[in-house]
Amino acid sequence: MSPPYRSWTRRDFLKLAGRAGLLSAFPTLASAAAALEPDTVCISILHTTDLHGHILPTSDYDGTADRGGLARCVTQIRRWRRQNPNSILIDVGDVYQGTDVSLRNQGELMIDLFNHLKYDAWVIGNHEFDWGIEPFTNALQKSTMPVLGANTTLDGRPAGSFSDSQHPFAKVQPFVVDAGHVVLASAGVYGWNRFSTSR
Repeated sequence: MSPPYRSWTRRDFLKLAGRAGLLSAFPTLASAAAALEPDTVCISILHTTDLHGHILPTSDYDGTADRGGLARCVTQIRRWRRQNPNSILIDVGDVYQGTDVSLRNQGELMIDLFNHLKYDAWVIGNHEFDWGIEPFTNALQKSTMPVLGANTTLDGRPAGSFSDSQHPFAKVQPFVVDAGHVVLASAGVYGWNRFSTSR
């Protein structure tokens, strides 16, 4: 396989995703392959998604109470990390928009919690731009972990093209993030929101 830090093409990514999909579809193949390699390390990928600022449990769309919330996730995340210290924790988008508590602090509390829980990365979701560019930029500045955004541009410049490490958008990587000895990849998918900073 090619070195992880060279320029990846879409074809490279699709080949890698195909191999990962095949192994995940047939866990016995993955286990058998792992058994052949004495230095194989089992890695758990833990993820949260669509938190929308929900720190505490809430009701779902059907009215069922006590669903979700990051506080509830924390207990399970800690349990799984104890079971496998080789775990990667990532949020796959729509982090902070959605609750009054999060609105009051413009999402900063959610990023503080991600930092405290030592997330390895978070992905930019379409709702990260609902409150404008300033809260998003503040979230980038506050974040101590990399941010993935394969299809995110700022003033026409794509993620990964900001060489000034002081620029908040420099934290946004197009799709590759190094988490220890593991490289994570995120595929960019066009969402249904388009946010433009040029007005």
